[in-house]
Amino acid sequence: MKMLLFVSLCISALIVSSTAFAGSSNTCCMKFSSGILSRKLIARYYNESNSLCPRHAVVFVTLKNRTFCFDPKQSWVQNIIKYLNEKEKLHMTTQNSASISTDKEKLHMTTQNSASMSTDKEKMHMATQNSVSTEKKQSYSFSTSQPSSIM
Repeated sequence: MKMLLFVSLCISALIVSSTAFAGSSNTCCMKFSSGILSRKLIARYYNESNSLCPRHAVVFVTLKNRTFCFDPKQSWVQNIIKYLNEKEKLHMTTQNSASISTDKEKLHMTTQNSASMSTDKEKMHMATQNSVSTEKKQSYSFSTSQPSSIM
């Protein structure tokens, strides 16, 4: 019984390891594509360098999500990689600029709201002072009035 269990575990381990290896080999570039891709068709790229793969390759992914393996030593491949990297940097810079612009707008609005609130407070303070001043005038008018004489 123990022997049967041991053999079953060994077979299971063998199946799992061979499946993992087969899955890895399917993602490797076994040969390079011939020809040249237009950079307008390429959405992104990644480097294929796995210890299980026979060769290092650059994989271009097209807009239609198709993949092509190319030799990274070719000058046109290096030029497209440079172009895609610069395009990504520009995209990131644009996003950061938009974020900074939005932050500046928020700060400007906060400053305007603070100024508006302080102006409103000043108006309320002035209205309160005018109200107190009017009450004082009224109280003075009562206090300075002459009592009527009854004869």
